[in-house]
Amino acid sequence: MNLTQLEYETITTNRFANLLGLKLVSASKEQAVAELILKPEHFNPIGSVHGGCIFTLADNVAGIAAFSTGKKMTTVDSNIHYLRPAINCEKIMGWARILKQGKRISVIDVDITDENKTVLATATFTFSVFG
Repeated sequence: MNLTQLEYETITTNRFANLLGLKLVSASKEQAVAELILKPEHFNPIGSVHGGCIFTLADNVAGIAAFSTGKKMTTVDSNIHYLRPAINCEKIMGWARILKQGKRISVIDVDITDENKTVLATATFTFSVFG
């Protein structure tokens, strides 16, 4: 199932995601891919991508995957493991897939990679269905 025009517009007009430069690459039922083309502002003083940028990409792509179910959800819990620093890369990508979709709770797995698909971080998000 592909996103409807309304769903696509809702995702691509997310002001916070646009502020950071997050871009939707693809989305279908229960999965999504997004990317962040890196700018100097995304890096911390030691030269790696700021962990907050990585987490924000993970949270947003998880939200897009959640949104693809047609249900309204919000993040209620998250856990991230930073596996290696994001250095010497031009973009990072988030790959989200729904692991479990229940009536009230959704669990979503996210991998954050560089452009060579080296995994930089993994995260798990729990969403609560409210609509």
